[in-house]
Amino acid sequence: MSHPFIETLQKHALTLGTVESITGGLLADALVSLNGASGWFKGGIIPYQREAKSSWLGFDSKVMNSTGVVNATFAKEMIIKGQKFLQTNIVIVSTGSAGPTAEMHSQVGDVFLGVGHEKHQLIKGFRLQGTRQEIRHQCVEKMWDLLNEFLRTYY
Repeated sequence: MSHPFIETLQKHALTLGTVESITGGLLADALVSLNGASGWFKGGIIPYQREAKSSWLGFDSKVMNSTGVVNATFAKEMIIKGQKFLQTNIVIVSTGSAGPTAEMHSQVGDVFLGVGHEKHQLIKGFRLQGTRQEIRHQCVEKMWDLLNEFLRTYY
C-alpha cells in the first residue's frame, strides 16, 4: 500500500513518532508495516495508564483527574510533550475510550487523534461505533487521512 505522506516525509527529511493511548501500538504497527519506514519512523511510546502519562511525559495527575484525558487539549499536549520525548519532527497521537467502560468526561467511542509538532497541531475528535477492537482499528484508518491533511497544510 502506498501513501502520499511517505513522499512528503522523504522529500523534507522528516521523522515521525507516535504517542498512543487508545490504539496501544496499532498506529506504530501500521506505520512500520510500510516499505521504507526505517527512513522516517523514529519510534513510539504507549503511555496507556495515567501513571505512565505522568512519569514519562510529565502530565500533571491533578489536571488529568479534573479534566480527563479524552479531549483536544490533552491531545495537543500529547503532541508537544511527545515531540520532545521522542525528538521527532512530527508526532501522531491517540487518546480515547474504546470500552467497555468510558474514561472520565467521555463516552465509549469518543476519540481524539492528532498530528503535529510544537508550532502546529491538527486534532480531530470522533464518536466511533463498534467493539473495542473495531474502534481501535478505525483510529488507524482515520489517522492516514489526518496525517496526509497535516502534511498538505504545513509542507
